[in-house]
Amino acid sequence: MNYPKNWKIIDIREINKNDSAFSGVILTDTTAELPGTMNIFISLDKENKRFSENFKTEFKMNDSNLRAYLIEPRTMAGSTKYQFYIFNNIGTEKLTINAEVKQRFFDQYKNDVEAVVRSIRIRKKEDL
Repeated sequence: MNYPKNWKIIDIREINKNDSAFSGVILTDTTAELPGTMNIFISLDKENKRFSENFKTEFKMNDSNLRAYLIEPRTMAGSTKYQFYIFNNIGTEKLTINAEVKQRFFDQYKNDVEAVVRSIRIRKKEDL
């Protein structure tokens, strides 16, 4: 995946010390004036638990081996949530992406969030 140089990628295990297995990452803009202005949570979803009927709108990916759907952005309590669900064509690898952006900055970050999601490629460790 590609993301802006001023964004930081954090392994979720660095935040939740009780997790020993890799479960995903968080991307955050390190130049934002307020902490928590923009965070993208990218999580593995091996058991398809987070996919729901709300993911109706297809989202075009750069990698034609991936299918993606989104839930239109919704705002609650001053924060806008933008969700994506990605899986490969054989359905064995699945990701949930939750972007959470302070409402007043959502228009500023929307295109960047979509570009990051669109650039994701899923590969197994043994294929790297």
